Amino acid sequence: MGAKRTDEATKQGGLLAGENPLVPNKVMLAMYGKMLELRLLDEQVQRLQGGMKKKTGVRLESTQGQEACRVGLLQGLEVGDLVLDAQAGVATEYLLGTKLGTVLKDAEGMIVGTRQADAVRAAGALPYVADGEVRLSMGLGASLQLKTTKQRQAVVVLVKRHEVAKGPWRRVLEVAGRQELPVIFVVLPEAGKEKRGGGAELCGLARKCGVPGIPVDASDAIALYRVAQESLGRIRMDGGPVLVEGIGYALEGERKPVQRDAVLQMGQYLLARKVCTEAWMAAALRRFAGRLARGGR
Repeated sequence: MGAKRTDEATKQGGLLAGENPLVPNKVMLAMYGKMLELRLLDEQVQRLQGGMKKKTGVRLESTQGQEACRVGLLQGLEVGDLVLDAQAGVATEYLLGTKLGTVLKDAEGMIVGTRQADAVRAAGALPYVADGEVRLSMGLGASLQLKTTKQRQAVVVLVKRHEVAKGPWRRVLEVAGRQELPVIFVVLPEAGKEKRGGGAELCGLARKCGVPGIPVDASDAIALYRVAQESLGRIRMDGGPVLVEGIGYALEGERKPVQRDAVLQMGQYLLARKVCTEAWMAAALRRFAGRLARGGR
């Protein structure tokens, strides 16, 4: 069956023979598109930041290497779900639906200091907090509020791997597990800092605290999406918290874990399964690059 027919069936919302009902082609195409857009947006923000002489605001860290984690885990959120980001920037704002033109203006404002990093616009995004321990505590408070009011929404807390020590992590996980709070802790990978064997030490700590700890290849958006869907389903059925740890894996013949290019890996997967064509991918890139060049229009 050709790629053209595959694309048409996806647009119509139907499933093809052999198509995965848990991650339909339509979802995979949407994820690839968002990952590509996030990569291009990050490159634009970094160029903007590097080209500005006046920088009195915050430094916007790159999100390159986090595309699979961010898109895979935020793709299935619903109205009322809440997100706490791990770094100042506009990635979460964009993924949660803020218009591109507004996102670009916000990025410039944060760089030059005319807009605060915690002055969020996107519905569902909580104010940015630089301190990881405080962010975890805010996640506990927000999820406790949701549980107390008997809502079915979830809180997603993004944390960089090495920004919080194990002691505070243990205290937070123990409280979340004991109270069965509706929160997903997402441990983002840090390039160049992965340990031999995967470095999923926080998953082990979570399990000791009675919280499911799930290590996932940080380059595998589809695996991350499936874990997110299962975790959100658990939370909406009052199943309690989950910790998802994005890690690098060592393939056969490699001496240490390596985080691969998630956008490239996803594209190769889609091409191999004939979900889309190289022409479709090139057109998607051109469209978004053009919008960036026009300031989001």
